[in-house]
Amino acid sequence: EAEIEASRVKLDRAEKFLSGLSDQYERWTQSVKDLTASRSTLLGDALIAT
Repeated sequence: EAEIEASRVKLDRAEKFLSGLSDQYERWTQSVKDLTASRSTLLGDALIAT
């Protein structure tokens, strides 16, 4: 039974780890979208600022 419990603990930790990776992936994907959108207006913003 101790081995089963240890396996459950490992599985729980693995699920939390994968969930964290999934959240991180979503944040990075959104960052890429935001930066891509910002890049498209960079030249115009620079011209306005000067």
